[in-house]
Amino acid sequence: MATNSKFSADLGIKTDADLQVDGNVTVSGNLTVNGTQTTVNSSTTSVEDSMLELANANLSSDTLDIGIYGNYDDGLGDGVSEYTGFFRDASDSTWKLFDGLEAEPTTTVNTSGTGYTLADLQVGDLTATTLTATNALTGSSITYPTSDGTNGQFLKTNGSGVLSFGDIPTQYTDSDARSAISVSGDLSYDSSTGVISYSDSDTTYTDSDARSAISVSGNLAYDSSTGVISYTEPTMYADSDARSAISAGTGISYDSSTGVITNTVSNTDTTYSLATSSTLGLVKVGYTENSQNYPVELDNGQMYVNVPWVDTNTDTNTTYSAGTGLTLSGTTFSSNITQYTDANARSAISGGTGISYNSSTGVITNSSTADGITTSGSNTIIQSPDDTNVIHVNNSANIGIGTSNANHKVNIHTDDDDDYALRIEGSTNNSAVWTGIGLAGEESNTKAAIIFKDIAQSYSRGHLIFAVNNDTDQTNASPSDAKMTITNEGYITAPNQVAFSVAKNNGYQTDDAVFICDTSSGSRNHNDGSHYNTSNGRFTAPVAGRYWFSFSVQTHDSGGVVQSWVALRKNGSIVQYNLQHKTGGYHTRFDMSISLKLAANDYIEAYVGESGTSSGWQGSASEYNNFSGFLIG
Repeated sequence: MATNSKFSADLGIKTDADLQVDGNVTVSGNLTVNGTQTTVNSSTTSVEDSMLELANANLSSDTLDIGIYGNYDDGLGDGVSEYTGFFRDASDSTWKLFDGLEAEPTTTVNTSGTGYTLADLQVGDLTATTLTATNALTGSSITYPTSDGTNGQFLKTNGSGVLSFGDIPTQYTDSDARSAISVSGDLSYDSSTGVISYSDSDTTYTDSDARSAISVSGNLAYDSSTGVISYTEPTMYADSDARSAISAGTGISYDSSTGVITNTVSNTDTTYSLATSSTLGLVKVGYTENSQNYPVELDNGQMYVNVPWVDTNTDTNTTYSAGTGLTLSGTTFSSNITQYTDANARSAISGGTGISYNSSTGVITNSSTADGITTSGSNTIIQSPDDTNVIHVNNSANIGIGTSNANHKVNIHTDDDDDYALRIEGSTNNSAVWTGIGLAGEESNTKAAIIFKDIAQSYSRGHLIFAVNNDTDQTNASPSDAKMTITNEGYITAPNQVAFSVAKNNGYQTDDAVFICDTSSGSRNHNDGSHYNTSNGRFTAPVAGRYWFSFSVQTHDSGGVVQSWVALRKNGSIVQYNLQHKTGGYHTRFDMSISLKLAANDYIEAYVGESGTSSGWQGSASEYNNFSGFLIG
């Protein structure tokens, strides 16, 4: 039984199923493989041809990268494979050696892809027509200059392998050395001979010479005749210095000579008259002694009676007896009175009008509704007689308005009465007037603000503006820095919103390429923020967010069987695709739109392609083709 089978060219073999050959296959003629992928699973591949052709489909336009690449594991254990290779970059016609690329190359190598870096190359002798180094050119032990020197300079080393250009010095002579020397003071110099001489023109240095060379400042005094340095102690900080550093504010009067601070705010406190035997009231000290009537005196806030009594008893035999609370044993008195405690003192005090008193703790609280500023614990309280709402300022510099729960820098509490918790207002209807809330990251400037801008109409109608000043200066944000505006009619405007609408109006488009539009034709075209590049057809996202894109394009075909397709690509990878087959010379229109979530610096491009007979993609009128997009949020 024969082990080899041969088929002549006249026989012809055609099958719709897979064909498997277990033995060797020898093809004496040419071998043509049609398909999208050819896989060779062999340990050794031998090609006799000394020249291999790649990118045969690149003949019509230089849009495909040409090269070879392989796959490897970087050994990090993260399960991510990297790609390395050598290719000609169609975007700049430069051959490049790369590695670290995490996304497998397609028809192009994504030089902006994750991990892409230029690989190192080690060779022996290197011959180049022009050698250009981005950074300093470094050999095994020599670092060369990055730029040329001037005419007549020489190349010199610093002794550590770094070369630089320097001037060739002239020969240094004795006369050069002598002319470079000069002297002063008691030294004299002969530049022709190089002789330096000393002549003492001064007498012996004396005490007076030393004293005259000394000076002092500040609280020191100096006598140059005796050399004595004295210190004058500065004046100590006195009460008058402290008093002069204080000034009065609203509702306060201040006497800087005495240091007395007086509340000048009128109040509704109860006015008391002099006390009587039956009525509580005010008393005053300073009574002048009259006959048997003696004044009550004060000692550190405590009252006592000073009785001008003189002992006229000449009897030296004194008889003692124990009084209330005392016991007498022989000549020794002892007290039987229980020790006075804090509880005794607290129980002896009670609260009066406008005062509440806790006898168990001894805390006295102003319960009056009178105007004033009081303190309670760590809080400072401002209140008025006709309103129970108060302002609390605690020791953390938090302010509570209408609430004692001041747990924020400003905490405003209102009742559920359909009213404003905070109102900021102007005084007139004026288009030049604006007011609002300023926001700042530091004390010196307000770089963001929420602003009400008056439009000088009745009942103070105006616009609500959200403003941000990004300038690197101390200029505050104002209505001219508006980033979003809500008009009085309810319209919302955002002048810096990212958006573009471009069209192609410059001839037919090449197949299998990015569809590149311009912004020069058509009243509807715009490129807000200049994020669409008319050179490479890419829109690059300036910020992360959700974007909307729309693409419309039309073909112009001459006939035959044509397969046309369009795609939207994100960072070089297809995210939306549309394909049509047709027969005959017809126009075909493609429309597509998509919402995409992009990171900052992601790019989107429209791509078109055809197979079969075709005269290309329509580009003679901007109405046929357009590409647009905008930031949703």
